[in-house]
Amino acid sequence: MSVAQGFGQAAFLFFIFASPVSASELSSARSKIAWQDWDQNAFSKAKADKKLVLLDLKAIWCHWCHVMDQTTYQNTKVVDVLNSKYVSVKVDQDSHPELSRRYEDYGWPATIIFDAQGNELMKRSGYIKPEEMAKVLNELAANPKPLTMDDERPTAPEKPDAFVASLRATINSRYDETVGGWKRGHKYLDRYFLEDQLQLAASGNEVARKRARQTLDSVRRLVDPIWGGLYQYSVSGNWNEPHYEKIMSYQADSIQIYSQAYALLKDERDLQTARKNFEYVELFLSDASGAFYTSQDADVVPGQHSEEYFGLSDKERRKRGIPRVDQNIYARENGWMIEALTHLFSVTGDEKILKRALAAAEWIMQNRSLPGGGFRHGVNDARPYLGDSLSMARAFVALYAATGERVWLKRAEETTIFINKTFRLKSGGFLSAPEEKSVLKPKPNADENISFARLMASLHHLTGKPLYHELGQSAFSFAKQSDALDRIYLIAGLLLAENELREQPVHMTVVGSKTDVNARELYRAALGYPAIYKRLEWLDRAEGPLPNPDVTYPEMKTASAFICTGNRCSIPMKKASELPAQTDRILQRK
Repeated sequence: MSVAQGFGQAAFLFFIFASPVSASELSSARSKIAWQDWDQNAFSKAKADKKLVLLDLKAIWCHWCHVMDQTTYQNTKVVDVLNSKYVSVKVDQDSHPELSRRYEDYGWPATIIFDAQGNELMKRSGYIKPEEMAKVLNELAANPKPLTMDDERPTAPEKPDAFVASLRATINSRYDETVGGWKRGHKYLDRYFLEDQLQLAASGNEVARKRARQTLDSVRRLVDPIWGGLYQYSVSGNWNEPHYEKIMSYQADSIQIYSQAYALLKDERDLQTARKNFEYVELFLSDASGAFYTSQDADVVPGQHSEEYFGLSDKERRKRGIPRVDQNIYARENGWMIEALTHLFSVTGDEKILKRALAAAEWIMQNRSLPGGGFRHGVNDARPYLGDSLSMARAFVALYAATGERVWLKRAEETTIFINKTFRLKSGGFLSAPEEKSVLKPKPNADENISFARLMASLHHLTGKPLYHELGQSAFSFAKQSDALDRIYLIAGLLLAENELREQPVHMTVVGSKTDVNARELYRAALGYPAIYKRLEWLDRAEGPLPNPDVTYPEMKTASAFICTGNRCSIPMKKASELPAQTDRILQRK
């Protein structure tokens, strides 16, 4: 049964007395379309003139409602058909709870078309492009029969461009369907690949879900069962012959990806893996100052194979000695771990984890900062490297999401400006080191440019500043033309960067005082929502408008959360328990 068949005249009689939005709110649209108020007169006029009724149900604060007003309802073909064949009505959903509740699961704007008797012929959720709107309006005017709700109709996916299609083909051809990971001699954690597969899985792709689950379970074999921590890789095309080095990049990647996996897949083993690897970092790679060390050797005695050693118990290992820890404290490695810990915090709510991330950030800022917002690598490095500033800028954005505190976003912007001034190439992309005083001419690194492109996509949406999108495009343009296409571990990173520069993130905003317990609970729920690409903000009006005030939120008597993403916006949610299911509906997740 179509949605239209579930309504009818009785439903029409139930909600015909909604209040319209104010004239000022409709001024731009009224200039072309003969908008009317929502009352019995609209349907009486439709009967007399043999027309249909279009209801544009919007929210004053809704971004996509504004876009639809400025594009679809200004389109000549749409205006002509509405004025000739429809009675057009616009209603602010906040002004009428019955209408709002009826359509709240689908988000704003909502477009409903009725016949003159009040029977629903079509319901659409979210922004509708002008050409699509004109087609549907003409179709219904010519044949006023109920249409199945758009959200229920299968639609052909958009054909990806040749570049994206080629990357997908590479992943499909080189994935090891037998044991997970890539078809190659070395098996290792590829965080880009798992992020990509988890993002696809969140959209209902079962093949991606299976690949993510298989690979996560296989990578887990590289976790030290006694101390925790992820070994660097395994050889011979399987996951059972590890090399026992424990490098910070793999510890950070494993904590981040297993936290993200737990958020989406809800498998307790993933959370246990993330926690166990963090416990290892705390035990062996943590300085008393709060910062993090760099790595731990595989060998107790340098040059002597250690397979037997890593098969021993904790007590037996300690009798033989502890493999050497590199106690250098680098900004880059600390940035990696800070970012990872924000993800672990997001799924646990453990304030101790967040405090560890904040402590490391404070230490690096005090001891590795450079004038202008950048960072040096180690204590004696006079020359900066892109990796350190990039890693810390990403950490700052992650801390902004974890805390809602704007100081972290400001620091991310300062570091980005430093990167732009210090490492940017005129020909495109960003160098790994400045050209001045270099023994060898520095080169741009594909992985760093991919990571920077993704960072810029986030900063662009968080601040609304076009500069960041332009910088991201510059980095991505270099990466896609570099040797990244020949490196399987960068293929998914290119896909992620391309998507994030092109698409809107899942946008979640909490409106309420930071001293409000309910606002804090809503923010924690939003932070824990599983989305690889997410824009999370906290609007406390005492702090002024958000850095990117592209959505105007209503004044609320109680703390509320909003989802405004893709082509639609949600109703205000006042309970943290409502947020996951409501967000799933807005994103059309099952």
